Amino acid sequence: MTRALIVDDAPENLYLLRTILEAHGWQVDEARHGVEALSAAAVRLPDIIISDLLMPVMDGYALLARCRADEALARIPFVVFTATYTDPRDEKLTLELGADGFILKPQEPEELMARLGAILARGAAPATRPPPGNGEVRLAEYNEVLVRKLEQKAIEVEEANRELREAKAWLSQAVAAGRVGLWDWDLPTGTLTYSEDGRRQLGIEARETGGTFEDWKSRLHPDDAPRVLEVLESYVSSGAGDLELEFRLRHEDGTYRT
Repeated sequence: MTRALIVDDAPENLYLLRTILEAHGWQVDEARHGVEALSAAAVRLPDIIISDLLMPVMDGYALLARCRADEALARIPFVVFTATYTDPRDEKLTLELGADGFILKPQEPEELMARLGAILARGAAPATRPPPGNGEVRLAEYNEVLVRKLEQKAIEVEEANRELREAKAWLSQAVAAGRVGLWDWDLPTGTLTYSEDGRRQLGIEARETGGTFEDWKSRLHPDDAPRVLEVLESYVSSGAGDLELEFRLRHEDGTYRT
């Protein structure tokens, strides 16, 4: 029976790959980074190593280099399975370092198994070794790949932050245009903070930006209070519940507003 060592720092990726391999009768060991993978391989030698590249502690490139330098592990087919290193230069460097396959995520299960099977079949040949070359040149290529990936990640983070800022700006404009009164309840301290329209709807002075939850409770209409407090208590204790409530709060002039 084929035994695979799969290496990935994302639990969901490990779970998905394990499920596919085990469904096809393979045995599977897992590791979250290169150091764990080397330890696992020392305990039980796999028939094939399937590794991501972008990982903490020891990434896939470093793991590949360590495997190819080890007499026992050098005989084991090493497959890179990645969704982040997709540039042709990444594949070129990976294969030059001695990988037996470079597969991009995601893959249909049958296609993935077919490619892994073909790599295993070739694995009967003498161990793959990286071609001789200038170590400094190889290190420079490796660093170039890492820098390019970090730059790409920085761009993605900045884009996500920009979209978040825009979403917050649109939300603020929508709230202001709709004259929506908001209040924020800080559970640990029991304090509340009201938005400008929230204060206006309750007749609270502008300088009074917040208050206590007990004060908010005292503003509930007597007919609404039992129902509202029961739902809030259930939500706080279990994290679940219907918070789409309609209730009345007492304005400073003594009238109740929905």
